[in-house]
Amino acid sequence: MDAFQAGYLFHALVAAVAGPDIYNRFYGETPDKTVFDEKGLRDAIDMFRKITSQADAGWVNRQWNETTSTVISGKTLMQIHGDWMKDQWKANKKVLGEDFGCINIPGTKALSVTVDAFGILGGQPDDVLKAELDFAGTVVDPKINAEFASIKGSSPVRLDVPTDKLDACNQLVLDSLKKPGFSVQNPFNISDTDWLNSVWNTMYTFQGDPDMTVDDVIGDFRSEYAAVFP
Repeated sequence: MDAFQAGYLFHALVAAVAGPDIYNRFYGETPDKTVFDEKGLRDAIDMFRKITSQADAGWVNRQWNETTSTVISGKTLMQIHGDWMKDQWKANKKVLGEDFGCINIPGTKALSVTVDAFGILGGQPDDVLKAELDFAGTVVDPKINAEFASIKGSSPVRLDVPTDKLDACNQLVLDSLKKPGFSVQNPFNISDTDWLNSVWNTMYTFQGDPDMTVDDVIGDFRSEYAAVFP
């Protein structure tokens, strides 16, 4: 696991364990510093410790796809990550429902959603702008979106795609997204970059230091907050 995976695991746990209110207060554009006093945040940190303490000795700086391979090979029980890792299983001729499956974290209060995005530049010549809009229209076309997602391994970005390309993992994600108030945005979309990097580094350090406590993590968050939002 690297800082990226530590960060992803942690924000998934903040959403799942602490819930959407604490999540949005912690990852908002300017976090609410009173969130550091919330038990739900401490519970998420504690759950992070319980999960990461089960990692094997080779976890340090291992990339996410390499971590997925340890699950595929039977060396690891499970991995908490995005549904895009499903394509690693398919590439290894593994069958959904027989060799592997997908679940939300048990007791999930909210699901953090990661969506790939393309930016369209304004103020462009008419022909360039038309090409950009044509590209955007193609990407979000329901049929094409479903086809792309089925090849990549992730779930479609739209909720109204044809169902013939959906599998059980896709259906779990899309059904989850239909629940009012159940999904929260990825921190990339709503957080200050320096704050997000501070959280990643703190949790990566926490995983590697068994003597570091939940109180230490909260203390680091307070210090980083004061540095990022003086």
